[in-house]
This record gives sequence, C-alpha cells and structure tokens, in this order.
Amino acid sequence: MNREPSDKLFNKGVISVVNAQFFSALADNALFFALLELLDKLGALKESTYLLQACFLISYILLAPVVGLFADNQPKSRVLMIGNGMKLLGVALLFIGASPFICYAIVGIGAAVYSPAKFGILGELVTTRLLVKVNGMVEGSTIFAILLGAYLGGLLAENNVVMAFLFTGVMYAVAVIFNLFIPKIPAIRKDNFAPKALLKSFGSILVKLACDRQARFAILGTSLFWGAAATLRLLLNDWVRVVLDGGTEMVAMLSAIVSIGIVFGALIASLFITIKNLKLCLWAGLAMGLIAMIFSFQTNIYSVYCFLILIGACGGIFVIPMNALLQERGKLFDSAGTAVAVQNFSENLVMIVMMLIFGVLAYYEVSIIILMICFGGFFCLGVLGLFYHIGKRNVLDTAQD
Repeated sequence: MNREPSDKLFNKGVISVVNAQFFSALADNALFFALLELLDKLGALKESTYLLQACFLISYILLAPVVGLFADNQPKSRVLMIGNGMKLLGVALLFIGASPFICYAIVGIGAAVYSPAKFGILGELVTTRLLVKVNGMVEGSTIFAILLGAYLGGLLAENNVVMAFLFTGVMYAVAVIFNLFIPKIPAIRKDNFAPKALLKSFGSILVKLACDRQARFAILGTSLFWGAAATLRLLLNDWVRVVLDGGTEMVAMLSAIVSIGIVFGALIASLFITIKNLKLCLWAGLAMGLIAMIFSFQTNIYSVYCFLILIGACGGIFVIPMNALLQERGKLFDSAGTAVAVQNFSENLVMIVMMLIFGVLAYYEVSIIILMICFGGFFCLGVLGLFYHIGKRNVLDTAQD
C-alpha cells in the first residue's frame, strides 16, 4: 500500500531517518579516526592515509550502477538497514584481525548502499515544499555527528583502539534500531538486475538526468561543492602546518570549525531558501570561494576561526538546496535513489580528480598560499559557470515550490 508524503516536517519517518543518519555518521567518523590511530601505531600513517580514504570512496564510483537501482527497487527502509548492517560487518571483521583497509572498504560499500536510500526516502516522507527543510535537518545532524564522532573516535582511540572500535559497532547497531521505525514504503520500480540490464538502466537514467536542466544543474553544483570540500580538508592540513606551525590536533579542531559553519549554513538554507529562489545559494557559493582566497593570508588564530566559520556557512547555504532540487527531479523520474547514486558517482569522481590535481601541485612544492588562492579561484570559476548555466538555459524557470 502506497503512502502519501506528509505535509508535517516532524513526522515519525523523518525523525527516525534523522536519528539513524546521526548514529551512522557518528560511527563513520569515529571509525575513521580510530583507524588512523591504528595505522599510526603500526607506523604506516603517513603512507596510508590517502589509501584508506580511497578504499572508502571508490565504492561510490564502482557501485553507482547498482546501488541506486537497488534503492529504487526495494523499500528504502530495508536498504538503509542493509547499508548499516554492512558497516557493522566491516567493524566486526576488525576484531578477528582483518586488514583495516579491507574492513574500511566494506564500510564504504555499506555507505554507498546507504546513501541513495537515505536521500531518496526523504521525498517519500515529506512533500516537495518541505524538502529543503528536511535536507537541512539531515545535513545538520550529519555535521554534528561528524564533529562528535571525530572527537570521540580520536579520544577513545588514543587510550584504547579496541574500545574505539567497539564504540563504533554499538553506534551502528543503534542506527539499525532506528531503521526499524522508518515506514516501509513499497518500491514502485521493478528493474532487471542482470549486469547488462543494470548498466543499461543506469545509463538511461544518467542520460535523463543529464538532459533535465534542473537535475544537471544540481549534480554539477553538489559535485563542485564536495570536490572542493575534500580538497580543502587536505589543503587545510598543509596550511596549518606551514602557516600556523600546528599539528594534527589543530588541523582536527579547524576542520571541526568548518563543520560548525556548515551547520549554520544548513539552518539558514532550510529557513530561507526554497527550490523557487534557489539562485540565492549561488551567491553563497561565490562568497565561499572569495573568502577561501582571503583566508589563505590569515595568521591570527581568531581571524582564522571567523573565516573558517564563514567558509562553512556559505558552503552549507550553497549545497543544501542543490540536494533538495536533485531529489525532486529524481522523484519525477521514479528514480530518486538512482538520482542520488548518479550524484554520488559524480561527486566522488570530482573529489578524486580535484585531490589528484592539487596533490600533484603540492608534490612539486607549489606554495600552500598559492594553492589556497588557486583553490578559491577555481571554486569561484565553477560557481560562475553555474550562474552562466542557469542564465543561458533558464534552468530554474520551471522549478517547483
């Protein structure tokens, strides 16, 4: 029996999804820092950090043709359960001595399965009018989970790595419990899951989304943001060590400050931006790039805090409405899950490309100040491209409220 989306924001389904996402994201980030501590104790941190991140991210790219359609062909509450279950399996394998890279790759597979259902189900739980607000709630809870998970994961791992792993397993289990309370809304698609059919179906939806002006605009926007976010995290690590002569603790603290800014930005977006006035978020994106360029010259710690909060806030305002727009367009094609899988594929591909470009520049010892300026300039050019795109193509003329 189909269930109509609710016009009430704080309904049972939304509250369950937000809580499940919070504990799942909390565990994701606690696990990452616990694994870093484990690698550090093994004397392999410097060489292995990028490989560890790659083990997690590559699943989003390789599994994109599968996970989106899987989310669209199953009740999304069930898919969320499977995703969190795989994450729990990845942690469990650590206790029997499995390679941390293999375990984190399994957690990455769980995350790749989880993501399309997490965002795809929002359009089934609330009306289009509330999509930006519910996205703000999910993203806000995610960022808070990132902050808390990083802190608790690092704190526990410093004292006892096994205890940190046990903590992440418990958090994934709590997320699974909240999954039980999410309404089981029947899937409306019935696709063929043979490999050839999978690729054909994924390609078909990819083409549909690429040809849809609003979906294409949203995918380009979110890919630009998350590619920039991943790159900024790496650049900030080098910038702190060179400009502020700080260490890992300071890098973690400043990264947390950016996340706090994103929470504020997500709140502002949920309150003031709808799909109809989406163009406003582009001005925030442009401001983010300009502020990042000015930030590179800061040496006073208090001005550093202020600029990082501004960068995060502008980023939150920029990306949240893009997510809502993509979910709305994906729902029109009866493929919200696949729309998010395409989004994940594009975002993670851009992440890897941007990290590779700036990593090569850093390898050739380009000044970190120059790299930060180039980063801000690159992001501004990307946002200006989005301005041109919506002006030339009238992308938002048919946007729904």
